[in-house]
Amino acid sequence: MSITKKKERPHERVKRLFQQEIAEHLPGDSLGTEMDLVRRFEVARMTVRKAVAALIAEGRVERRPGIGLFVRKNDSVTRRYRFIAANIVWSSSIQVGSALRQAGQKIGSTIELVEAGNDVTRFLAEIRKLPSEPHLNGAIIFSQHGEVFCQAVHEVEEKGFPLVLVDQQDASAFQSICVASDNYEGGKLAARTFALAGHRRLAMIGDFDSDTVQARWEGFVKGAEEARIPKPQIYKLHKLDRLNDWSEQVGEVIERMLKLNQFPTAIFCSCDAVARHVARFLTRAGYNLPKEISLIGFDDDPISEWTTPALTTIRQDYTSMGEAALSALTRPRQKGPNTPILIPVQLIERDSVRSRFED
Repeated sequence: MSITKKKERPHERVKRLFQQEIAEHLPGDSLGTEMDLVRRFEVARMTVRKAVAALIAEGRVERRPGIGLFVRKNDSVTRRYRFIAANIVWSSSIQVGSALRQAGQKIGSTIELVEAGNDVTRFLAEIRKLPSEPHLNGAIIFSQHGEVFCQAVHEVEEKGFPLVLVDQQDASAFQSICVASDNYEGGKLAARTFALAGHRRLAMIGDFDSDTVQARWEGFVKGAEEARIPKPQIYKLHKLDRLNDWSEQVGEVIERMLKLNQFPTAIFCSCDAVARHVARFLTRAGYNLPKEISLIGFDDDPISEWTTPALTTIRQDYTSMGEAALSALTRPRQKGPNTPILIPVQLIERDSVRSRFED
């Protein structure tokens, strides 16, 4: 009885031929790129990709993103990390994620993105399941603050899973490494800018449940004190769902402010999104910005320079935050007090602050 030999599939042929080439190289040697293999074997890229994926799974080849394919060393392990964000559409998430990806490529690590689509329940679930994920070496989480977020992080920390929290100022509340902007200095910058422009009646509007905003407030108060002007007024925004917009609550705050005998001439907002709502409600109430009221935001969202007037703001360096987060996650943990890694901020001057000396 004759036996019909099974026909070799294209990707199997490429795999076999590629294995023969690999046998002639030493561990760590470069094997070129997938496109090099496409040209060499004269097949479709998908065929090469299947062959390479099989060899990676067998531990014969390793892929270094942005560089190429290499003969895998016996002790070579591609480390996997995950970046969890509430919403990847946000500019801050995009910048941190991009920085993580580029930094990962430099060290031959894989960065996986998981975003919760602005869903708090899903966001917390993605955090809680981290310790059960196979072959995952750690995660970077874009902090959403609040009690439920802290509880989810603590559950993961108790299982010994490595985490770094981005945009988390209060490191004392966590075992994990925290990376944040120098929010305190940002608040001082805002107060100093208003003071130099001749403003004495200051106010701040924000979500003070967040430790980052609390640090901005403390810096704002200190800056006013150093400038020898009265302590700023404080207006707090509160909401259960931290991922929704602030429009309704900002409107309520502005209504309360309008009833004051001495309305502030300068307002510092906890973020650019809040500042845009403040500008809209003040303009609707008949105020001229910045002639009557000056405004400073925080973040430097891309849309900030397109508002009317263009928004003066405190820029957060999210790229440096992402780089610092991956570096902290991949190096040995130092013993001692858990203090945050602080990234410098920068004042971006546009059109929403006007000098009182011009009046």
